[in-house]
Amino acid sequence: MSKYEPQELKHLDESKRRIKQNVIRHFESPKKKPKINWTVGLVTVLLLGLSVFFTITTLTGQNAQTGLTPGKELPTAHPKPKPPVNKPEPPVIIEGSEFPQVVEKENRLYVNDITIGMTQEEVQAILGDAFELTEPPEDAWREDFGMQYGNMKISIYLDKVAFIVINDVNQPHFDELFESYRGERYIGWTDSSKQHIAVRLFYVPETAHELVASVEEDKGLTVRLDVTHGDFYTDIETAGIERVEDE
Repeated sequence: MSKYEPQELKHLDESKRRIKQNVIRHFESPKKKPKINWTVGLVTVLLLGLSVFFTITTLTGQNAQTGLTPGKELPTAHPKPKPPVNKPEPPVIIEGSEFPQVVEKENRLYVNDITIGMTQEEVQAILGDAFELTEPPEDAWREDFGMQYGNMKISIYLDKVAFIVINDVNQPHFDELFESYRGERYIGWTDSSKQHIAVRLFYVPETAHELVASVEEDKGLTVRLDVTHGDFYTDIETAGIERVEDE
């Protein structure tokens, strides 16, 4: 173009030339990529590694507890039935319901404060009037009638207490009475091996009072207070009853 071109056109050509140079320079010398932040990358890798480590450790511990190896399926387990909530406890069965008091005073044995030789009026004064009069059995000996106080029967003969019988006596209770008694005590056995007791008794020689405990059918442990008729020591020797010596 001539040097006489307008000034605006000259400026336009110069501008186009600079734009072309910049484009060419951009492609010939591209800008460098931004540097990678290695600190952030390292932290990311460490966190990822720790996560994988804890996952593997947890799975290994579970396999060790169940006895399985990785890759094997869990066996089909049948859960044990749980016991019902608030299951009632089985009732405690106490052997015998009677807990008689047995004491010795002035060489006389007393059962629930009653002893041999008391009158009917004396018995009622101690035990009250809540008793039932019973007829004596056909083969009764030394009994005109009976005063029945629950499981306790007091036989009256010639207006006096002849003997006393208590049924359904608590076995552990009588065991304690027998062990604590410091008078003459005797045991009879059912056999020579001495595995089962047939009879146990207290004896007061001064008054011939005899308290005998034995098990009777349908009556449980029965305790009878009576007086000895005949020779006590000869009778127990014949029956094979042995005296218990205090330790």
